[in-house]
Amino acid sequence: MNIYILEDNLSQLFYLEKLIKQILLQKNRQNCKVKTFEQPKDLINNVKERGNHQLFFLDIELGQNDKLGLLTAKKIKELDPLAIIVFISSHSEFLPLTFRYQTEAFDFIDKNLCTKEKIERITRAINFVINNSHSMKTSFFFENQNNILQIPFEKIFFIEISSESHRLILHGKNEIIEFYGSISEVLKQEPRLLKSHRSYIINPNNVVKIDKKERTIYFERGIKCYASRSKLKFITNSISNIRKEK
Repeated sequence: MNIYILEDNLSQLFYLEKLIKQILLQKNRQNCKVKTFEQPKDLINNVKERGNHQLFFLDIELGQNDKLGLLTAKKIKELDPLAIIVFISSHSEFLPLTFRYQTEAFDFIDKNLCTKEKIERITRAINFVINNSHSMKTSFFFENQNNILQIPFEKIFFIEISSESHRLILHGKNEIIEFYGSISEVLKQEPRLLKSHRSYIINPNNVVKIDKKERTIYFERGIKCYASRSKLKFITNSISNIRKEK
């Protein structure tokens, strides 16, 4: 689990960080990373992982912008639909706005609450992440010593070997993600993907067309990858069987 705190008031930032670390200590979760930020752009630039193991505590009013925290949450959700977001603000009137911005926030914690109630609400969010991380059957989840990656499986087109050593590139419906790993590692953890070539593994559910002559696999918007001669029959048969089952 990774925890991110966005708060531009230093005393509030340190206070929240202290509460969270106390809760993690009580749960024997000291290995969880807690990262603090005063500026939204610094937080966004430091989010390297994806998945419902990512927990964000965001202040809504930042600097002179009383809705910057909401905009930041929206950006986080665009990058990582599975991220868990908790707003912390002294402005309870902002609560309805969290729905308008479609942030799917887990909770809204009023800064004016007593410490005991804040701890209870923060603990509830942490427990939710602990109990639900990696559990979504509709997700693609990959973990090795270098990174953790989790995104909705339906959003994956294919994964290819990068020109950078020991790295892969995931091509999705809305984003391209580069991460450390190997084709064999991914296939061991995610058997729903199919190997079409020594350099490619595909999500068969998102294949739009296969050009057998050119051995080219097409996805939405003309996005494509390739199949080797030896894998072409396996891929076409597998996709045919999957569609029959549906």
